[in-house]
Amino acid sequence: LIAYHSLMAVSYTHLDVYKRQDITLIHILQGSFSTADTYFIDTLENTEKLAKKRLEYFTKEYPKEMGYTMHPVSTKYELRYGIPGFTVTDFAADNSFDYIVAGTRDNHNIIERVLGNTSKIMAKTTKTPIIFVHENTRFRAPEKIVFAIDNQSDFDECLEHYVEFNKHFHAKTTFIHISKEKPTLEHT
Repeated sequence: LIAYHSLMAVSYTHLDVYKRQDITLIHILQGSFSTADTYFIDTLENTEKLAKKRLEYFTKEYPKEMGYTMHPVSTKYELRYGIPGFTVTDFAADNSFDYIVAGTRDNHNIIERVLGNTSKIMAKTTKTPIIFVHENTRFRAPEKIVFAIDNQSDFDECLEHYVEFNKHFHAKTTFIHISKEKPTLEHT
C-alpha cells in the first residue's frame, strides 16, 4: 500500500519488486469543503477524476521525468475520504497489506496540528509495518541497512522477512537489538 502524500513515496514501490506483488496507491481526499471551496470544485465526481489522473501521472509519467525505471508491477488506485492517517491505516488493516510506504513533509495543516501529524497517527494506529519517505528524499537502492529488533518481536520471523527483502539489494546490514532491560553479560 502506497499512501500518496509525497512524490518520493511513489518511487519506493521498488522496494516490493522482489515479490512481484500488486501495489495499491491510495489518495485521501479530506471530506470537508468550505463554502469558498465549492466555487473551485465542480463536483465530487470531477474531484475524484482529477485525483485518479494525478495518481496515474505519478506512476506512469513522473518516474520517466525523474529518470527512474519503474519495474512492471500491477498498480491499483484507491480514493478515500477521511483523515489521512486513520483512513490509510484502516484501509491497510481491512485489506491485509504487507506494509505501507508513506510520504512525510514538514508543513502541517490544522487537522494535523490538533490530532498530530499523519505520520504519527499512522505509526500509533497500525500494526502494519510502515516505511516513511520524506518528500525531499530521492530514491536509490539501499547499500547499508540497519536492522533493529526488540524483545517483543519474533527474531526468526523478522529475520526471514528481512533476508527475503534484502535478496534484491544485497545491502550490508548492521544488526541492533533494542531492550529496556539493563544490559548484563548474557545480553552483550
